[in-house]
Amino acid sequence: MRALRDFNTPKIPLNDLPIFMRLISDIFPGLDLPTKFNEELKETCIKVCQSMKLQTDEIFVSKVIQYQEILHVRHSVMLLGPAGCGKSTVWKALAACHNVGQVKPVTVYEGVNPKAVTSDELYGTMTKTKEWKDGIIAVIFRNMSKEMNGYKSSHIHKWVILDGDIDATWIESMNTVMDDNKVLTLVSNERIPFAPSMRMILEIQDMKHASPATVSRGGVLFINETDIGWKPYMESWREKMEQVPQSVFYLMFMNYFEANIESIRKTFNFSCPIYDMGFVNSLTCFVDAMLNNNTKENMEAIKNMGTEDQKSVFDAIFAFAMMWTIGGSVADDKTVNYRKMFSAYMKGMSKAIKFPDVGECFDFRFEPCKKDWVPWENWVVDYNPVAERMFQNIVISNVELERMKYVLQLHLARQKPVLYVGVAGTGKTTIVKDFLADPSAFASAAQIGRASCRERV
Repeated sequence: MRALRDFNTPKIPLNDLPIFMRLISDIFPGLDLPTKFNEELKETCIKVCQSMKLQTDEIFVSKVIQYQEILHVRHSVMLLGPAGCGKSTVWKALAACHNVGQVKPVTVYEGVNPKAVTSDELYGTMTKTKEWKDGIIAVIFRNMSKEMNGYKSSHIHKWVILDGDIDATWIESMNTVMDDNKVLTLVSNERIPFAPSMRMILEIQDMKHASPATVSRGGVLFINETDIGWKPYMESWREKMEQVPQSVFYLMFMNYFEANIESIRKTFNFSCPIYDMGFVNSLTCFVDAMLNNNTKENMEAIKNMGTEDQKSVFDAIFAFAMMWTIGGSVADDKTVNYRKMFSAYMKGMSKAIKFPDVGECFDFRFEPCKKDWVPWENWVVDYNPVAERMFQNIVISNVELERMKYVLQLHLARQKPVLYVGVAGTGKTTIVKDFLADPSAFASAAQIGRASCRERV
C-alpha cells in the first residue's frame, strides 16, 4: 500500500489527489500508514536550503526527497510543472545535498535547451562532404559515458538536464535512451551507452506532444503551481533587505497582491497568460530597481528619510511596480477599456501617497525625492531637427516612448529580460532601437524580446 501510494502521489496533479487517495483507501480499507521519509536526506536538504539562502519549505523538501526516490528506480525522470514552480531549484538542491561534506563534487550535471537548437545541432549530422559533425547531446553523452573532458570515475552521479518543452522533433530519438536499452544511437551508427552513474532529467511544462511510448519510459515528478508557490521566493527576497523595508513589503504583498490577485484575474483580461510567480518575479525586479538602481538623488532621499516617510515611499514604489507588472500586461480590448478600469482600480487601492485625480495612473512616475507622482511630460525631450537624418530614422520623444524606455531601463539594470507585445507597427522595434542608440542609458546587457500579438500592451 505504501509503495503504491508514495510512488504515484508525486506524479498526480493536486486536483486529482483526493480521488486517488480515496481509491487507495477503498483498496486497503482501514490501513493508514505514515509516509516514509529519508530523515538523513531531509536534514541535509534543510541545511542546504539555508546555505543557498532558500526557505526550508516542507513541500519543497518533500519534492527533493521524492525526486531522489524516483532516481533510485528510474534512469530517466521528467520534472513536470509550470514555469516558476521550482523545478530547477529541486534538482539543484538535490545535487547540492549529494555534494555536502565531499572534498570534490560527486554529483555533476550539464544542461541544454533542446528547443534552442535544431535537431541536427542537438544530435549531430552528416555534412555535404560526408563528414560527421557531433551534436550537443552526442558530445555530452560521450564525455559522461567514457569519463573524459572533465568527467571522472569519482563522479558518482552524472545528470544530463534537458530544459525545454517536449516535441516529436527531438524526443523520439531519446526513446532508446529512456528504455532498458540505455543507448543513444546516432545517424553515424555510433552507439553511446548510458553508464550506470548517468541520469537524464527532462525539465518540461507539459507532455502534450509526448507519445505514450515516451511517457511510459520515464519517472514523473509533478510540481503544481501552488505546491511551493511564490511566498518562499518572496521571503528569500525580503531577507536581503533592512528591517523597515522587510516589514513594509511583506504587508504590501499580503494586502495589495495576495488579497487582490484573484479578483484582478476575474476582472481583467491579459495579453498573454502569466502565472502568479511571474507577477511576483516582476514585482521584485521593479522594487529592486527603484531602490538600488534609481537616480542618485532618489536613492539618497530614501536613505535620509525618517521611518514614516520611508514607509509611505515604499508603499508608493510597490504601487508603481504593481501598476506596470500587472497593469502593463492588461489587454486593451476594443469593447472594454481594461486599461482605464485598471487605472481606477489602482487609484482606489493606493493609500499612502495617492495618485493625482486627473489622468490615468500610467500617466505618472513616482519620484522618491519629491515624495509625489510626477507627470511623464516632464521627461519628454524637445525635438531637434537633424538635416542629414533619413525621414524613417527620425524618432520624436513622447510620453509613451519615454515610459516604455524607463521600464526597459529598470529591467536592464537588474539584468532581467523584457517582452514587448503588440501588433505590427505599434513601435516595439523603434522603442528598443531608440533606447540602445544612447549608450549612457544602460550599463549592462540583458535580453530584450519582442513578440506580435492581437492585443496591445
